[in-house]
Amino acid sequence: MLERGWQGVTSNKSATGDNHRERFYRSVAETLALLHAASGRDRVHAMAEVARVLASTMQLPLVWIGRVAPGLDDIDVIAVSGRAAAYTESLRQTPVGGQPRHAGPLRLALRDRQPRFAVIEAPEFAPWRVRAQRFGLVAIIAAATHTKDGGRLTLAAYPEDASWADDHDFTDWAQRLVVELARFWDDQALLERTQRINRYRDAQRRIQRALLEQPYPEAVYRSLANALVDVAGAAAVSVFAVDGQEPLLRRVALAGPHADAMRALPPLPRHAEGPVIYTPTRAFMGGRPVVRMRPSEHSDIAAAWKRDELKDLGALGCWPIFADSRRQAAGVFAVVTEETDAFDHEMWTLLDEIAEATGLALRQHEQRAALAYERER
Repeated sequence: MLERGWQGVTSNKSATGDNHRERFYRSVAETLALLHAASGRDRVHAMAEVARVLASTMQLPLVWIGRVAPGLDDIDVIAVSGRAAAYTESLRQTPVGGQPRHAGPLRLALRDRQPRFAVIEAPEFAPWRVRAQRFGLVAIIAAATHTKDGGRLTLAAYPEDASWADDHDFTDWAQRLVVELARFWDDQALLERTQRINRYRDAQRRIQRALLEQPYPEAVYRSLANALVDVAGAAAVSVFAVDGQEPLLRRVALAGPHADAMRALPPLPRHAEGPVIYTPTRAFMGGRPVVRMRPSEHSDIAAAWKRDELKDLGALGCWPIFADSRRQAAGVFAVVTEETDAFDHEMWTLLDEIAEATGLALRQHEQRAALAYERER
């Protein structure tokens, strides 16, 4: 645990350094207590509390915690505190000017797996130097570590005086702390994943019961969307179906907290070619699921994803619906989640089963309609 190893720290620094050392001992104790008390809470909210405690206890002008999602490379700011918090508003930890992505202090900490101290005059800080100077920042203590899902967490602490911060004790403090944050992140991620899977299992059972009771296809689609939102907690669900020989898919159901924003998305063609093929169309054409993490960041996504509330949503998953044995898609449903990591292997399996149950309900409706037709002949 984080407590280990702290009591043996000694130093020949000045009284100012000793004062800061006392502060970081206090910050360690307060952070540990906060993380232990935060079990079961939202991860990002807990990170915001950690940043606030560190900035306050250590009297730092800026502390921010970053996250690199699995499979991605940009460091996103997920929590920030301190008088210079506005420094991070347009901060994207992707070096500019043709520099390699590992050029910054945090990139170097990630690459070398070691904490790093740098003053803003250092070459590695060049892409952000002018902005940092405007906010009165003088140096950074950077630390990073990996999380179990293949992502990474970063910690950036900006001392108000570089003279005391260039000390192994303080960089070691930062590294120990970010490791503890990653442990908390992993534990909470497992808890959230378990809760999410259980919600989707409940939704699956409700869908399987409800779908077979629906008298017509539109009711099947609405039951699907409502269950995925009401029971599973999806941010939005859109369902599209073939409409005769029409070239566009028809929206037949829409539900969720972000449903109004989803209405701004353009119509979906059944088939498309070229560099831009919308994700539901791609799933419909290919006959297999398609998932996009952070859909707003993809170049072949509808422009509406890059505006307003849709731009911050975590992931989009689209599943085709098959209503006959020929595996000819009759529709597609799109599930939007707040989390970027929602569509793991178990979630794929559950949504495969939900798509199959939906197709079964549609096939049974067709069979009932055919029998009714035969009776009337």
